[in-house]
Amino acid sequence: MNLTLSLEQSRLTWTLNPARNYVVGQTSECDIRLPLQGKELQNQSSFRLEYASGIWYLRSGDSSKGILVNKSNLTEVPVAIKDIAYVSLPNGHTLTASLSPKVTRVEHEVSSLVTSMRLLSGNAYMRGISSGFELLNQLRSDPYKAKIPDAGLDLNRIAVHAAQSVSITLSFALIAIAIFCVQLVVNETIESQEIIDNASLFLGAFGSFTIVFEIIYLRWYNARRFLRKNRKLSTRIRFFKLIVSYFKQRIFQSDPLQNVVTFGGLKPFLGAGEQIPGSSWTLPINRNNSIHIDSKDFYQAVDSEIARLDLPHLYKYSRLLIDGFELKADNKFLINKSSRPATLSFDDPLLLPEQSESASRIRAYRVYQYIDTERDYILSHFLRFHNAGSITFVESSAHILPGIDRQRYSLTSTLNDTHFSRLLKTLVITFAFFSAPLPFFPLYLWFALWHIGMFIYNIILWEFNDIKQRQAVELEEEYNYGIPKTFREEIAEQLDLEGKPQNPVLINLANPGFSLFRFLINLIKSIFLLLNRILSFNLILDRERTRNFDYYGAQDVFMYWKAIQEAIFRGTVELLKENGVDTAQFEQDAASIVNYGVMVTASTISNSTVAASGSGGTVSQVQKVP
Repeated sequence: MNLTLSLEQSRLTWTLNPARNYVVGQTSECDIRLPLQGKELQNQSSFRLEYASGIWYLRSGDSSKGILVNKSNLTEVPVAIKDIAYVSLPNGHTLTASLSPKVTRVEHEVSSLVTSMRLLSGNAYMRGISSGFELLNQLRSDPYKAKIPDAGLDLNRIAVHAAQSVSITLSFALIAIAIFCVQLVVNETIESQEIIDNASLFLGAFGSFTIVFEIIYLRWYNARRFLRKNRKLSTRIRFFKLIVSYFKQRIFQSDPLQNVVTFGGLKPFLGAGEQIPGSSWTLPINRNNSIHIDSKDFYQAVDSEIARLDLPHLYKYSRLLIDGFELKADNKFLINKSSRPATLSFDDPLLLPEQSESASRIRAYRVYQYIDTERDYILSHFLRFHNAGSITFVESSAHILPGIDRQRYSLTSTLNDTHFSRLLKTLVITFAFFSAPLPFFPLYLWFALWHIGMFIYNIILWEFNDIKQRQAVELEEEYNYGIPKTFREEIAEQLDLEGKPQNPVLINLANPGFSLFRFLINLIKSIFLLLNRILSFNLILDRERTRNFDYYGAQDVFMYWKAIQEAIFRGTVELLKENGVDTAQFEQDAASIVNYGVMVTASTISNSTVAASGSGGTVSQVQKVP
């Protein structure tokens, strides 16, 4: 069995054959030589990879001091690689050794999102090349962008279906153009007018049928296949490997073990969804200068308090958040300017010291996460303690990531037709296509050219964007290695918890001439898209953002949030009292936050201030929302 060795934060990958052993390191004698830079010259490490009795082993080499394998020191005892192993070198390099080129996802997360996968895969075929590129553009990642937190979705499989949808439309468009070329050749080479008329009649009808069949029947058929809940998500079509491979190489990549998140934009809690109004707060704790409480003691106190609640489906982990704007290469989180940022820190992020020069870019958080696998809701509660002089700051923020937008990605419209009715519509519209009196070219050719033009336009746009990103990285000109939003957040239902106006109208008055040109281009594009949608009949998707948040799911999420929040305060207060810190002011501030209630109805989710009852100035106990 081959072993795949990858260097994190770079594009270096090696495939190791079991027929021989390998020495991995940074000297010229190594079989696999890792990149060496500046200060690393004095700190060179190496280890061995050997295959015996059907198992790959990690063994210590001549200079293996300081090497960690899955967070444990590499000793003389060989370490068996069962599935995947992470190797951390003293110079900051991180290697991934896996028995397959892909990191396998946690099974229960995939099974809980089968419905989402099915709906997304079906919607990739709903409007052919349009819906295919819609998903691909949402999945697309720049060459140097960071990896995203595990989405619970197989992004590669979704990209395959979207790319196949694009390829199918493109193939039928090319067939239609080939038919038109044959028609031109017949007109130029055959002298008999009767034969020319008959050939033009047949080829024109066949060309029209080719385009209409793909738009009316094939898209409906491919989307309808995913209605069955027990459907296996096979890719099925394997004739478009080149196009599919092109798109798969340019989509977001995720790491299920990721604990370093590089974000872009103003929202650091990447992948967590929408913030619960009123959940973001920061409180100062005024300690005496002679009293020092380490931040890890605060985390341990809160962890113990939350563990007492014994809440099901509640998980905790640590995460390091990094601002990706103009991130500098440091051989730790970014090896060089043309590599992706790191996704894994072998040290506990909560134990990493926040240096003054990097505190504005790097923050470590404890995350308490509640996962409702039935409804696909995720509550993420971020917590941070920070000591500054005689003050300890407590920072908290809670976020909800709802499930896939069922209104937006619905497949129920495919139930409005049967195979017979779809075929009948195909024949009727084929006749309309063939009979349409258009100058210069037949109607089917216009549609074929439009589909090919859409494909070329998107490919060129992607390539130009990649070139632009490479130039920005090379020039170190305001490049952002992070991403503002994950694909999982893009497809999630929009709760609009803060009541922001949707779809604002923007008017650009900076350059009227360019605005007029852009208006004409968009008008032409809209006409073709309108024709495409009209021909798709009942496959038109409902793009209206409606709130479909489950009532009981909302109650569960908000009850967990309030319980976690109160546990944070209780654990913090107990630790402060044990160390002789006056907590009167902190308890008063905490009580005002705890008593900020949440009202949930079937159609709206809003906040209202609830008066404290019997709590006085102390932190109240956990109260279940009725």
